[in-house]
This record gives sequence, C-alpha cells and structure tokens, in this order.
Amino acid sequence: MAKPATKEIQDLMSARWVADMIGVAAELELADFINSGAKTADEIAKAKGLHPTFLYRLLRGLASYGIFVEQEDGTFAQTPRSDALRKDVPHSAWNVVHLMARPWSVRAWMELGHSIRAGTPAFEHVHGIELFEYLDKRPNELELFAEGMRSFSVSSGTAVAETYDFSGIRTLADIGGSQGFVLSLVLQKYPDMRGILFDLPAVVKGAPGFIKSYGLESRIDVRGGNFFESIPSGADAYLLKHTLHNWSDEDCLRILK
Repeated sequence: MAKPATKEIQDLMSARWVADMIGVAAELELADFINSGAKTADEIAKAKGLHPTFLYRLLRGLASYGIFVEQEDGTFAQTPRSDALRKDVPHSAWNVVHLMARPWSVRAWMELGHSIRAGTPAFEHVHGIELFEYLDKRPNELELFAEGMRSFSVSSGTAVAETYDFSGIRTLADIGGSQGFVLSLVLQKYPDMRGILFDLPAVVKGAPGFIKSYGLESRIDVRGGNFFESIPSGADAYLLKHTLHNWSDEDCLRILK
C-alpha cells in the first residue's frame, strides 16, 4: 500500500534531521572509531568525551537508516553505509558529508527563501561575500571544499573517464578541476595524453600531492587563475565538470566564450 502524500512530505522534511545526524557522525569520526571493533555508546562516549545517553540516541537513530547496527549485546558495529563514512577508505563519503554539514553551508541553505524572492545568492546574503572569496580567507575550509568536490566526482567522474572517447586529444585542460581527480582518471586511461589542471590558485595549491599519488606529476601542468579573466591556451579540448551550475546564465556564457 502506497504511503499517503502527507506522510511522504513528512518523510522528505525529516531528511534534514537525518542529514544533521550523519553530519555529526562524520564530525565526531564515529565510523573510524567503531571500525576497530563494535563498541557500546558508553565506551565511545568515554573515549571521546561525549554524553552517553544522547550519543546512544544518535547511534540508534543512525542505525534505523542502516548507518551502524545495534547488536544484541548493546554494542554498535559497522555496516556498509557507516563504513563509507570512514576517512581512510577509497572514495570515502566523509569529505562531502563533512562539507555539507559545515555551519557556513547550512546557514546559507536556511536562507534559500531569500534567493527565491530576491534572485541573488543566499550565501552572499548571509555572509556578506561570495562563496569563493569566503573560502579563500579560510584555508582549512577551502581544503575541505576541495576534498568534498573530489568526493562528488567519484561516481560521475569515473563514468565520464570510462565512457567518453577522449582518443585523439593530445592535451586536455580541466577548467575548474579542483585537485585533478577526473583529469587523473582520464590520463590513466590514455597514457599518451597530457593534461592542464586549472582552478583558483588557492584551490590547486593542494593538487600536486594528489596528482603525484596517481604517478602523473610529469604529465599534468597545474596552473592557478580565474576563468573570468583567462584560461590556459594550447589544449586540444577543454573539460568543465560540476562547474557551470555555480553561475548565472550570463556568467556561464562568459566562461564558455
């Protein structure tokens, strides 16, 4: 029997609370701690300086969504969903969860109504400056943002690299490519290709280390700049992924031109 529409709306609205729960779990790194073995809420609370009763309620709530599982002995153990929240697993969800739960991001979403009424970004309304200027002044948040963007690229970026025919392209420029995840995947598949990674100077600052982990430091030229001012020349093709949605139609045309 299908849910009544009223119940469906209630479930959708309560998803905000679930997101907050997952965000706190990521902030407290609960999945990493539980990974060494199932533990009770009291054990976790004592080790991390948390309130045991309220932590127990959080873990029970998460378990109802398949994030951790409460066992008969009262301990909480890992599940595939909670395992994805570990920081040390390949393609972890931790970065993007932590990013989306940051107070500066949540506050902007809470003012979505301002954007709908005024036609201007809620982020600027809340914080007084635009997003990238805000991040540029906060290196730790900028690093988290870059890591979160990389996490966003895992599924779609992998699909692009595996599916699209990049053959015949000698040099591929990834514009707004953050730390170079998608570009690295493409170059791994096409060993004769070279790449140019282009993003804001503060964003690409951490890219060389990531690119080196793929063994591509000799094939990718990392450049910092602003694509409203100029982009690198000399590439055979230009890639923009998860970038244009940030801007108005007018700004998108400026970028593409």
